[in-house]
Amino acid sequence: MEILGANLNNPTVKRELKPAIVSCFGDIASVLGENFQPYMQVVMQICTELTSLAPTDNTYESIDYVNSVKEAVLDCYVGVVSSLSSQPEALYTILGPVFRLIEQIAGDVELATNESTARSAVGLLGDIAAMYPDGQLKEFYSQEWITWFIKKTRSNTTFSQQTKDAARWARDRQKRQIA
Repeated sequence: MEILGANLNNPTVKRELKPAIVSCFGDIASVLGENFQPYMQVVMQICTELTSLAPTDNTYESIDYVNSVKEAVLDCYVGVVSSLSSQPEALYTILGPVFRLIEQIAGDVELATNESTARSAVGLLGDIAAMYPDGQLKEFYSQEWITWFIKKTRSNTTFSQQTKDAARWARDRQKRQIA
């Protein structure tokens, strides 16, 4: 973990490797499960900083890099959430940044129409809602953008049935939160 973190801050490491490193944090979290907690704060700080990354210019390369970073952070969040699935109280403190990233993805035409990104994002919305079955996250799930994004993903004619099913499941979980 220390080596991965050091490589993120190392200016000699190619920037194209940085999204892969961030994504690795999520893979490590999935494998470690509850044992990932000692690393959670540092990883969440890194992810929060990276979600504020903006393109340095309007070139395709710059925009593509920022989108790659956001997709990697989303992958990391998926791993972190899965690692804490039996400990929703530990996850509660990091939900703000997770929802902010998903909102950024929902508002970005390129990211929201990328099938794997949209499927991961709506799946994550469903996973989080399922961890809090008593509607503890009603304030989050009542936001209009969540309903819009889930419906948009579910109705996208270019998406596979698997993605549409993930969106349908997320919508069901959202309804349980706001009921």
